[in-house]
Amino acid sequence: MNNPLQAILQTLSAEARTEQPFLSIYLDWTTDSNGKRPARTILQQELDRIDTKLEQRSEQRASFERDRAAIVRYLDEEAPRDARSIAIFACDAERVWVTVPLLIPLETYIAADRFPHVFQLARVLDDHEPVVVARAEGQDAEIFVLGLETMEQVATTSASETVNRVQVGGWSQLRYQNHNAFVIRSHMQDLAANIEQILAEHQAERLVVIGNDAIKGALLDVLPSALQQRMLGFVSFDRTVDAEALYSGLEPLLREAEDIQEVEQIQRWENQLATKGGLACAGIDAVATALSKGQVDTLLIEQSFAADGRECPGCAMLFSDAWVTCPYDGSDLVAVPLREAFTARALGQSGAVQVVALRGMLGEQAGVGALLRYRDDVATAVGE
Repeated sequence: MNNPLQAILQTLSAEARTEQPFLSIYLDWTTDSNGKRPARTILQQELDRIDTKLEQRSEQRASFERDRAAIVRYLDEEAPRDARSIAIFACDAERVWVTVPLLIPLETYIAADRFPHVFQLARVLDDHEPVVVARAEGQDAEIFVLGLETMEQVATTSASETVNRVQVGGWSQLRYQNHNAFVIRSHMQDLAANIEQILAEHQAERLVVIGNDAIKGALLDVLPSALQQRMLGFVSFDRTVDAEALYSGLEPLLREAEDIQEVEQIQRWENQLATKGGLACAGIDAVATALSKGQVDTLLIEQSFAADGRECPGCAMLFSDAWVTCPYDGSDLVAVPLREAFTARALGQSGAVQVVALRGMLGEQAGVGALLRYRDDVATAVGE
């Protein structure tokens, strides 16, 4: 099953540049102590500001006014009350209307540009990759898929017969124990097969197992080594904990896994940078060139990255803000926020985006780097 947010990101990143105002709106949809939503006031102020920059009776203004009316109507009538944040992408002239209510917080951010600003959605996807959670006993097991602060039960498994715990003594007790072990092993094989299938269906790379020590051993005996390598950990079983509380309990484990993945990506990038002909680049100019040529496999970008740059409306090459005209076709360059332009370009080329939470993790490279698919001077694929 495809991740809906991933599909939305790919669609938005593929949008062509437009001369019409393309609205990207992120709203912190939480309420204050008076039950009001402060983001509504910020939104109105920002839309008023955008309005003043549009010519009267222009096509751009007409498109903007239709979008503004649709946004207000959606927030008044359709926005989920329990959402903690809402993202809206709208450009009536290009027939684009996308709403993304989320149960995780986002910073309020409003922009009108020639293309959608998707960095915050990319960060959400990077920080909340789907995780398969198996809660298992010898008799029964439940499998959940944990996503954007939700946990959905997707499957259950049961032993083929009741696991008998009666103490009968002597050889009869030994036979009971051997039979119970056989029943439990068969159940664990069924559970492992279901886990493997659900990991594939939900494109999940991570697995957490919840159970007692006996079940841990039984499951690991039959779980393929490739799946064991994707296990984040084994958590002690507590029958009294519901799914919501279970999510909260797993959050530190998931955060730790995300931090480890971030560090591993940075180490891989540093190793490639240090290797002659390595598949990596660093800094604004190098990343802009690599993205323009379709070389980027993974964009590494600090969460605080906020540099301005330029884009050629003719050949679509990206540049730092030191450039004024395109050296390739002589066109006057258009100003762009590089955080958004880099993110959209990487996603539009089916690349990955790794958002680095801590400032300075990318060294002295202005907060941005990339792992490459190939180099201009070295015909080597990523992973070789």
